[in-house]
Amino acid sequence: MTPAPADPVLLIAPEGAGVRAIEPSPEARTAIDAAADANGDADIFLLRPSGARADPAWRGRRCRSHERNLESLRFACLVPPGALAARRTALEAALAEPLPPRAEGWRELTRRLCAASRVVRVAATAAALGDAPCPAFAGVQPSDVLVMGQIEVSTSLYFDFLEAAPDIAVRFRALTRLEVDAPHLAAARLVVLTRTLHRFWDEGVIAFLEAAGVPWVWFTDDNFQVLAAERGAPGFFSGPRMRRTLAGAAEVWASTPALAAALAPLHPRVKVWGPVLDPLLAGAQPAPSDRLTIAAPGGDFRVAGLAEGPIQALRGLAAAAQLRIVATAAAAAALAPELPGVEVIAMPMERSFRQFLRQWRRHAPDLVLHPAGATANAPYKCPTAAIVAGYLGAVPVVAGEPAYEGWGAPEGVFRLEEHGLAAAAALARDPAGRTDLRARLGIALAARFGDGGRSAWMMSLGRDARHSSRAVLPALGGRRAALRIAAVTRRMRDVVARP
Repeated sequence: MTPAPADPVLLIAPEGAGVRAIEPSPEARTAIDAAADANGDADIFLLRPSGARADPAWRGRRCRSHERNLESLRFACLVPPGALAARRTALEAALAEPLPPRAEGWRELTRRLCAASRVVRVAATAAALGDAPCPAFAGVQPSDVLVMGQIEVSTSLYFDFLEAAPDIAVRFRALTRLEVDAPHLAAARLVVLTRTLHRFWDEGVIAFLEAAGVPWVWFTDDNFQVLAAERGAPGFFSGPRMRRTLAGAAEVWASTPALAAALAPLHPRVKVWGPVLDPLLAGAQPAPSDRLTIAAPGGDFRVAGLAEGPIQALRGLAAAAQLRIVATAAAAAALAPELPGVEVIAMPMERSFRQFLRQWRRHAPDLVLHPAGATANAPYKCPTAAIVAGYLGAVPVVAGEPAYEGWGAPEGVFRLEEHGLAAAAALARDPAGRTDLRARLGIALAARFGDGGRSAWMMSLGRDARHSSRAVLPALGGRRAALRIAAVTRRMRDVVARP
């Protein structure tokens, strides 16, 4: 008889104020066990849902986009009952604190599990035990701050730390439809709209916030006016149009001083809101792998920067030792033909920043390669590669862009233009050198990217709790009322000429 595993993987579904274990089909059990054996560092396993019931207020293309992003669990219950399996120890840890009642409890459990572990998708279909509820009105609660926008790297780098902040209640929500989102907007003391200003205008979100008296700020980590000139952003982002759209904002937040200076003509109160380290991503650094491993993350606009110098340097490293490259699909496609004999692993796109880091960390990269970006937006970027390298336990080797002025060997950062790949590789594979570089980078990141009183800053902009949605807009408690308010807001928006 085969002994039971010490930490069995249980397929679960909600029951009362907790969960119950259910017996998967033989096909699903085989797939779950195989995934658990092959991924010892992962605690959570997701099966394919058998299909979601149509919902005109939610289901559709945008919902499918959110379902691919595990971070959307922060605002919606998107994992159907019977499609989630977890190791017993991880499940017990997630259940250590009581869960909220009903559907909000299942959402909170899935959020806790997926925030704490790498998640593996299992090649098996879950039995239909019920549909994941529409995220419209489950768990609407007053919050100090609502961060709204696609929950990916451009949100996570700057706002994820708030989940661990003891002095502020923050909620995250991706934009769905105004009819669905209205109660959540009205329940916040302050709303942070991230990046896609044109969508917040077109969907009536800005008009709704101003009609409801909810203070809001706009945050961006890209110069959309520059991107629009390169046809990398909609034509909405012209100076006059943005000024009129932002007229009602309490403040505008930019990720770097250079970007804040560029946005200054658009609003009288433009402030710098830089990255902050996420405590949930602080963990044990991976041990070195069996060969020199270089990670090449980043947007596709950086692929052109791999030509010439970086590829020549990679060839030199490959000639001296076994080399593995872990890269985005576009970077892998560019590098593989140029580096015969080198193991090139193409990583799938992962919208969740936390899951991206955990998936890449399992390859134990020694270096993070960050070539120059082919865009005029580069001078406005923040030193993302240094932050990502710190999370991965790797050494960043970066192109000479403005984001890395003031970063060098004392901070554990190397420059491509200064033969940095070879120098960093020699140190990173030496145990003492690797430890020293990690320590240098860790000190530099902690000094530059602490929270610096961000919670108090947010609270100073939020409206008084006595003027919450329950006092100002008591009718927002139900779906019909939210639909009426959304319709009125949409008519208001249509009456006013689009800026």
